[in-house]
Amino acid sequence: MKLKNLALAFALGIAALSFSQVPTAAPNPKITFKTVAVPVGVALAEISKQAGIRLTASPQVAGEIVVLALKDVPLADLKTQIAKACSAKWEATEGGEILVADLVQRRQEDQKERSEAIAEMAKQLKQRVDALNPPKRDPKAKVDDEEEFMMEQYMAMGASNKAIILLANALGAANLSAIDAKSRVVYSSHPNRMQKPLAGNYNQILSQLVAEHNKEAAERQKERSQHPVEENEQMKRMREMFGDFDESEDGPVEGTPSKAILVVSRQQLMGGLTLQLKVFNEKGQVVIRGTQMLSTGGGMFSALDLEEMEFGPDGLPKAKPQTNAPAGEKPIVFSDATKELSEMSNVTTMANSTRKMSDELKMKLLNPDQFDPLSFSHSEALIALATQKGKPLVACLPDAMETLMGMYMPKPEGMTPSAYSNSVKNAVFISTDGPFVYVKPVNSAKSRRDRLDRVALGQFLRSVDAKGSVILDDLAVYAQRSNSPMEDSLAMSYFMIFAPNAIQSGMGGQVSWDMLRFYGGLSANQKRNMADGGRLTYGQLSQIQQAALRQMTFGPETALVVEDPNAKKPTFEMPSFLRGVLAGAMGKDYRTEPTELMPNGLTNDGYVQLKLTQDTVAKPTGNISAMFGSAVLGADELAMLKMFKDMPGMEQMASFMPTIDEVRLGERSVYEFKFFFAPGVTMDKTLNDDRVAGNAPAVKVSNLPSEFAKKIEERLAAFKKLPFFDPSFFQGGGGGVTPP
Repeated sequence: MKLKNLALAFALGIAALSFSQVPTAAPNPKITFKTVAVPVGVALAEISKQAGIRLTASPQVAGEIVVLALKDVPLADLKTQIAKACSAKWEATEGGEILVADLVQRRQEDQKERSEAIAEMAKQLKQRVDALNPPKRDPKAKVDDEEEFMMEQYMAMGASNKAIILLANALGAANLSAIDAKSRVVYSSHPNRMQKPLAGNYNQILSQLVAEHNKEAAERQKERSQHPVEENEQMKRMREMFGDFDESEDGPVEGTPSKAILVVSRQQLMGGLTLQLKVFNEKGQVVIRGTQMLSTGGGMFSALDLEEMEFGPDGLPKAKPQTNAPAGEKPIVFSDATKELSEMSNVTTMANSTRKMSDELKMKLLNPDQFDPLSFSHSEALIALATQKGKPLVACLPDAMETLMGMYMPKPEGMTPSAYSNSVKNAVFISTDGPFVYVKPVNSAKSRRDRLDRVALGQFLRSVDAKGSVILDDLAVYAQRSNSPMEDSLAMSYFMIFAPNAIQSGMGGQVSWDMLRFYGGLSANQKRNMADGGRLTYGQLSQIQQAALRQMTFGPETALVVEDPNAKKPTFEMPSFLRGVLAGAMGKDYRTEPTELMPNGLTNDGYVQLKLTQDTVAKPTGNISAMFGSAVLGADELAMLKMFKDMPGMEQMASFMPTIDEVRLGERSVYEFKFFFAPGVTMDKTLNDDRVAGNAPAVKVSNLPSEFAKKIEERLAAFKKLPFFDPSFFQGGGGGVTPP
């Protein structure tokens, strides 16, 4: 037995010795690794090769965008920093560890942002309420404070403005701050199923509104009788375009109003709230209206400190000189690709820049899933900051690093790491005090919600590049997966370079993302039947189509139009997008308010029809900027460019317009959808499908086909009739007091 035990012990000893000779991971290996912005899942795959263990990320975390610059960093310390930056934690898994969402931390971040939004809204409301009864100003107050005070006073002037402030304050900061960019909430004194009740003592507020409005109306009538205003031709045309809403709502209210609504929606660009008050009489006519803005941030400008901006004599932003930089601080050395992108994506220069994009930059931009949009200036600046501090870098970046206003800002020469850090302080928190340079989004929860789908963007951009124009079906597929570039400044720069027609459809107005989703949900049979003149009732719509239509109808972009068959036809044509916007904002009765017209939501017997037409279009070629070289222009856009170039008084605007000598001609299929909701109440939506062959011959603009050239001249003549394109309208000719 003793010999057997000895043999067993010897065998185990040999096995243990053999096992110890198999390479294993060190307990805490040191990692050396550098990368510009990549998904954290990609970075972990590379780190795993050095760590000797398998490091992965869960689907909820894998898409977080990180920038790393590491030299001999212990793995344990690195894992802690990555988890902290990504609001995540590590869990053991078979063969290694996985980075998963820290649900407790993320709930805390959600609640923090919610609390901050409520606090900011409460601050805005208090300022507006205080402005109704302002204290006496300190004559020694700073100029900025005095300007802010005067603006608050201006916003509080008038009976309707005062009522909006009091009604909004009664609703409270929590209710108002919860309204997101896709919502349009209607509060009512007599709510239906599509509306919410007004809060507080709204009856007293509305009674006071009517009394003060009538007093102001009497004063206006007296002023007009004593100092009559003679309308010139431009003002007559403005009245023809917009109607007599000014006079109809300037008069006193007779009797007791039957209903009041307060419509609240969030602005896409500025991020604040728009509050519109409408008071109706017993006939459903609007007798009082007013509009207020609450600038609470959160839009595409929110990550930029506007106070850091300076403007030149032309009114455009200019680079502000750097001050208080640490002694001896070296400027950031940006790569050639980053400097080229900075020039090409700057709106103040891209219109007239004739620089051709390099093949290297084009390849990177067309593949944002491989070369992340944040891998250029932001990554290089943060790595330079870490190098300056002599510390490793762990950064998790939000897409909000890129702002719409930032696209207008010229990049200063010799930008230093400290100047860069100051420029992005509203988007990210940067700590350099500890052993790491640590970077995390200021609003981590919002960063996760708003993350751009890089794969979808890349697929769309490569399609545009291959086909030469924005194909409607491809754009509709992208819209199903992604937000509009109007809501996403990171995508905006890519669209402006490669697909400007996917943002703005020329004089047709901003492209409706909800209409794209509706179109994308149509079957081939539905499209064919509608193109043949058939109608599609709302009861026949799929769930996807109904959801898109509800959003268009009841959401922030609603634009119902009341068509009066007996109305006199204007002597000039108003652009369709402007007609819809103005009708919704200035409609004279309840029919342009969707929650009043359809108190129970969409009706099954409403329907949509399609008018499909073909137009000639032109794509500029030759020595022209990338932005305009990617644009497809119809007769309207070419006429508008010509008008601005030739019109006196428009020289500054014309300086931003390109000089187009040659174009390639193609065809545009124009899909004009008309939605019918009630007798005489409709909504128009237009989508374009452009086809321009890359090998189409170049044609001189001076030698366009006769029919196309004739249409351009006809559109030019029509635009010149619009009152707001008359130079005298901008030179004090919009209406004046009769001279004594």
